[in-house]
Amino acid sequence: MTEASQQTLTKSYGLKELLSKQGMHGYVALATTTTTPRPTKAKPTSSTEPVVVKIHKAHKDAESFLKREAEITKRLTGATDPSFNPIIPLLLADTNTPCSWFSMPYIRGCELVDFMDSFQDTNRYIPGAFMYHFFLEMLNTLDWLHNRSSDKTFIVAHHDIRTSNIMLQPPHGTPPTAESTTKQLQAYMPKVILMDFGHAKLSETARQDRGIRTDSDIADVGLLLFLLGEKSDADHDWVRWMCDETDSCYLSAGGILAKHGGRTARRLEAETGLQNVLDIVEACEISMTGDAEVGFF
Repeated sequence: MTEASQQTLTKSYGLKELLSKQGMHGYVALATTTTTPRPTKAKPTSSTEPVVVKIHKAHKDAESFLKREAEITKRLTGATDPSFNPIIPLLLADTNTPCSWFSMPYIRGCELVDFMDSFQDTNRYIPGAFMYHFFLEMLNTLDWLHNRSSDKTFIVAHHDIRTSNIMLQPPHGTPPTAESTTKQLQAYMPKVILMDFGHAKLSETARQDRGIRTDSDIADVGLLLFLLGEKSDADHDWVRWMCDETDSCYLSAGGILAKHGGRTARRLEAETGLQNVLDIVEACEISMTGDAEVGFF
């Protein structure tokens, strides 16, 4: 890191704890703000709210990956609707060349891989309700990235969708009860957040340019459905069907939702029972390390 980057980082944040150093391109550290960053549409953090800072590792490729991730995340942060925010927004990025760090809010949650392991470790099946919820959440996220970002002025292909790049954020508020409605139970399901845009590609022309493989994102979701399906009590015919559809490369995320979203939503409604929802949320809580797990790799 250059001296100028070090100075801007120190001026903006006080680093408290190293959260992860296993990423290919960067470290993640817990920090507190010394100033109030306001460069994007993301909600400003107060000096008492923790943030995470991603700092590039000292090798030649790390700088380009970190810069790309910061730039794309900033564009997506500016394009998000408060009612639909499937990414972790950017707060502040190093303005020096090369870009050596950027910051995001500290999100309490667990990675999908740890959520899956928590069920396997206790010899339990993942409730089918989670499968249907995950499918709808991920396809809506991809439809937004591929088609709706900033009113279609650009599109983004993630290119690295895997279990360690998806965060499940447990709900806040009072847990549901036996008297809760199906809508209230569904609202208590964990939020699915797509992370790490270091391998992502952005097209300014709002169409699939060479190198922008939106179909590979959809195929990656199909692979995740297959992996989840092996550990789930979801209808196996539905799992095979959705894996085939996402692997066909003929339909966009929006096309798959138009074709199968309604039926999947009805399956979700039918299987969203109180115990299933509580089991899903409990697995998220158990999967966290300490108070939180923040992943960007």
